[in-house]
Amino acid sequence: MHFIYGGRNVARIVRRKNDTAKKYSVKHKGRLAAFILLLVIVIVLLLINSSFFDIKTVTLYGAQSVSEFEILQAIDLGEDKNILRLDEEAVKNQIEQSNPVLEVLNIVRVLPNTVEIYLKERKVSIQVPCEQGYVHIDTEGHALSMQQSSQAVLMDVAGATVSGTVVLGKKVSFSQEQTEKDFYALVEQMALYGLVDQTQKLDMSVSDDVKIVLRSGFILRIGLPTQIRQKLSYFQPALEEVQKLGHTSGILDLSAADGTVGFAPIE
Repeated sequence: MHFIYGGRNVARIVRRKNDTAKKYSVKHKGRLAAFILLLVIVIVLLLINSSFFDIKTVTLYGAQSVSEFEILQAIDLGEDKNILRLDEEAVKNQIEQSNPVLEVLNIVRVLPNTVEIYLKERKVSIQVPCEQGYVHIDTEGHALSMQQSSQAVLMDVAGATVSGTVVLGKKVSFSQEQTEKDFYALVEQMALYGLVDQTQKLDMSVSDDVKIVLRSGFILRIGLPTQIRQKLSYFQPALEEVQKLGHTSGILDLSAADGTVGFAPIE
């Protein structure tokens, strides 16, 4: 017995077969992709929890006066030494708490097993009075040490006193909020112009008549601690002018902040 199908019926049957084949192909590819993804996840998990990512090398950059041995001794990674689970904040705190001179700038993970730590050593530049004597700080105000007596090599501060508990490695606070703001604003600009090391005393005893006493014998009158950058920008040219005139000491009045600099010799 022979059957003859019409053209439309044959086309319909072919389309159904093609659709079925496509569905099977898509389903098969989906299962394959899911299997590959699962396999990748399993491999990654095995690697993460293996010794392949255990920290083997810690490289330090920027340490000068503090020995690498001392810094490495301060780092406690605990039992879990996996670089992918490294607690960078904990490492930063361990280093900075071990020595207030150290500041951690950055911690970089170099896979698979190396950690790079970039450091900066804070420099004692200023001494500020406190109840126990003097707090030695850097230009950013971090307490680095405490001494009962003053040291001539450091910039002294008059008219500002540290209050509260002094924590080494942390910024100090002052008894008056406005004095604190003025102090940090002054020191920031003084550091910018390289004046901190040249200064014997920063005199803030009179709030509207701040003076910077230089070791060279000159005194810079700032007046109100405002427009500090602008005022200090006139310092060097004015100093060179009075030195050309033969003066080795005197008061340079920068308080006008308009480029007008007064000068008075010290009798």
